[in-house]
Amino acid sequence: MKITKILIVVVSTLLIILGMYIVPNANEIKFTAPCNVLPKELRDVAKERGLSQVSNFYEIIDEVYTPPFVYGVDPKIRDRDSVAFWAQKLFEAGQYYLVVIVKDTNSEMHKCSSALEWSNPIGGLSIVEDYLYSPSEGFRFVNNPKKALPNMPKTSNAILSGSDEIDVLFFCYEGEWLFKVRH
Repeated sequence: MKITKILIVVVSTLLIILGMYIVPNANEIKFTAPCNVLPKELRDVAKERGLSQVSNFYEIIDEVYTPPFVYGVDPKIRDRDSVAFWAQKLFEAGQYYLVVIVKDTNSEMHKCSSALEWSNPIGGLSIVEDYLYSPSEGFRFVNNPKKALPNMPKTSNAILSGSDEIDVLFFCYEGEWLFKVRH
């Protein structure tokens, strides 16, 4: 009986000592469970398109102050019927898509592609209302940056993707996306 008690004490002590080396430090544990940065309705839209949310959005961007989505991108539609959000294809790090959903078929933004491929840094999204586009401001076409810019000034809402490092302004111009980088 005495040997059994001693054996239990020795084994327990060994387990405690070994446990200090086996169990990781709580400060070193990283949670890998997905963090939802998009509302469920937008995650569902992304999934329908073969995309997913940028789940590590707040980890890959320094000093971001706005979320990776914004409602009301169309100036005439101020509800959930016009929205933009960042998404990505699964397992394609650094390849992003600006998904823009505008349900009003008469909207200027409805004429532009609803999924804009983007491989540059991304940021939180917001709206710049009544932005006056001018060709001399350094805009480029997203799908063809060397294409000549239109000379007609135009006023519309623009989508701003911003962080402390860089801002990118997206502007739908007669069915094509334009962008401008601001530092």
